[in-house]
Amino acid sequence: MPARLRLSVADAVLGALSVLLLALAGLSLQWRMVHDAPLMTYIAYAIGHLHRVPYRDLFDMNMPGTYLCYLALGRATGFSDLGFRVADLGYLVLIGANTWLLLGRFGYRVAWVGVLLFSFTYLCAGSWWSLQREYLLLLPLGAAVTVWARPGERSPLRYGVIGALFGLAATIKPQSALGVLVLLGFAWRNVSPGRPAMRAWAGKAAACALGVALPLAAAFAWVAHLGGLPAFLDIARHYWPLYGQVSGQQQVLVGSARLHYLLTTWLQVPWDGIRHLWLLPLAGGLWAALALSPQPPEHRRLVKLLGALAACYAVVPVLSGQFWWYHLLPFLYFQALVCALCLVPAGPQVRQARRVAPVLALLVFLLQLGVPSEVASQLRTGRPTQLPSLARADEMAGYLQTHLQPGDTVQPLDWTGGAVHALLLARAPLATSFLYDFHFYHHVSNPYIVSLQERFLRELGQARPRFVVAVWDRPWIVGPDTADRFPALEHEITAHYRPAARGQGYEIFERISR
Repeated sequence: MPARLRLSVADAVLGALSVLLLALAGLSLQWRMVHDAPLMTYIAYAIGHLHRVPYRDLFDMNMPGTYLCYLALGRATGFSDLGFRVADLGYLVLIGANTWLLLGRFGYRVAWVGVLLFSFTYLCAGSWWSLQREYLLLLPLGAAVTVWARPGERSPLRYGVIGALFGLAATIKPQSALGVLVLLGFAWRNVSPGRPAMRAWAGKAAACALGVALPLAAAFAWVAHLGGLPAFLDIARHYWPLYGQVSGQQQVLVGSARLHYLLTTWLQVPWDGIRHLWLLPLAGGLWAALALSPQPPEHRRLVKLLGALAACYAVVPVLSGQFWWYHLLPFLYFQALVCALCLVPAGPQVRQARRVAPVLALLVFLLQLGVPSEVASQLRTGRPTQLPSLARADEMAGYLQTHLQPGDTVQPLDWTGGAVHALLLARAPLATSFLYDFHFYHHVSNPYIVSLQERFLRELGQARPRFVVAVWDRPWIVGPDTADRFPALEHEITAHYRPAARGQGYEIFERISR
């Protein structure tokens, strides 16, 4: 086949994939926020509209950058599902634009494929990944690499900008800033012997550290201005270590059991089943760009950096120890960039068989993209699947909207089962500072957890909310020092509330006395 015809066929295939991606993006506009997104959106709503102070009036363990992102998102979109979807796709466009800038130096097809690979990876995962915190990290992380890869001298100012971008990511997930050490390591490799060169590198490292610190300082200055900093420090000191012992399977693990869990789960989650084949396109991209293609030194350094960042963010989820799939989003992003390098043009001296091997590895990447039943069903019917938590949230929200009076408050007993989403849909004020009751069922003999339980009961007794919305159909925490009951709370509800409505996996209680 003539070379020109091969190129035309390649562009036609990429064009067809782009049309398919646009169709999938259009279908995704029908999705609704699920899982963690309603929790973060309600916290933002409570901060912006109910004037709640984060950490002090809203007990939560997330970093302040998460609230700022969701607050900006909510104000721009009216806290609506459609606005949420438009923002999600708009952010994907920005990530794609940065990907194009970053990979464009290897040719437009490489950049095109990089955009397509990550976009398909993200959208094929379904609504569960939409605007997760790890997704919000990708633009600052990717932009930091783009700034690093720009031609010219990498001055301390440039490293300050790079550090600030990693600092923005750290305001959402602190461990995400570890990638900056990879960039500084590449700068160290280029240091020539001698004190002047060492001083120059130290200046760049200092500028980078200052850049990381500035967004963090700004985020915590905002929290301090609102009056929530002491509460944040208390949560970070006392609750973070306890929460860190809870696995993604809702199990408390300590000591050697936790070490075994971290090792075995890390080996299973990113590489389970057919996804062991991820190593083929990763290796194919590195091989094509470093061994088969005559790339200039700067481009070769960028290729190695992308591979190092993919390795870094494959390991980072070990630090949280929950191993939910969206925790791998930074790894999946840099993996997509490396895999796109499979299409870097080979040198003229390379044999045809070797030219084809990276492209075949890239096909492996496309074939391993799984489509969950939620997305597959929508592709067949044109309508999104009604998830149980969404149906439950709609029913509970409908009841609250019908019965709430001005001044009434509501207390959810749930975490991701739909109760908090119902409060968001009904724009119902939260009764206490506890948005969900996850905290009360692990480490139940720990003095800090006991103090949280006592604080919750005290606030509940003082607020006497009009309604208590309880979701029973949820995974309970298991392991040492856990419980699936809160007897004092059960007594409080029995004494002061009556069942008012019941549905699949949930119950609504109404106050009978003050």
